[in-house]
Amino acid sequence: MNHTLNLFNSATTHEDNDYCEREDGEINTQVYPVFPLLKERALYANTCKAQDEKAQKELCSKDFPSHKKLTPGIYLVTCGCKQKVIYGFSMMLSGESPEMLFDLIMNRFERNYNPHISYDASCKVKEYGLSRELKRSMSIQITTDRFHEANHSTCSEAFKSSMYDSLRGFNSEAVEQTNQMLNNKFSHLHVTEPILEVN
Repeated sequence: MNHTLNLFNSATTHEDNDYCEREDGEINTQVYPVFPLLKERALYANTCKAQDEKAQKELCSKDFPSHKKLTPGIYLVTCGCKQKVIYGFSMMLSGESPEMLFDLIMNRFERNYNPHISYDASCKVKEYGLSRELKRSMSIQITTDRFHEANHSTCSEAFKSSMYDSLRGFNSEAVEQTNQMLNNKFSHLHVTEPILEVN
């Protein structure tokens, strides 16, 4: 525990003026009325996608599947409540990746907004974030939703939503349930997550 605290305390603290404010408005393929685009995507020393993919494969056996006949789909963000309120969505132009959730956190969330996030590959998002924004990534709890926990047999138990008593009333499968409803109505859509618990 001391090592983790020392790592957090020694990590670079980025201030709001370290990032470029968004001036061009929203991105045409994204709709997040509750989370407007605040910043431009930052530039990071770690930009090697091959290096990211290698690290993520070593970390976890879960893959982001693709299908030749399907479009990449819709990246949906809901709350973890019974109502499954949709906070927004992105039309994915390429396959799903940890970068998508990382960008949502970094570019749309206020710096002091740290919701609990449930995502089907929490381990990979955490790894991606820790190699770019250590302190910010350590400030946000991300766990794998109960539906996908079985896919993460080699991951730490700490990534499983079912391990936390505080998440018992949290619907970590809200996006999967919304996805099922949307697929029944619009069979050409493919929906992925994350889910936020708003405190």
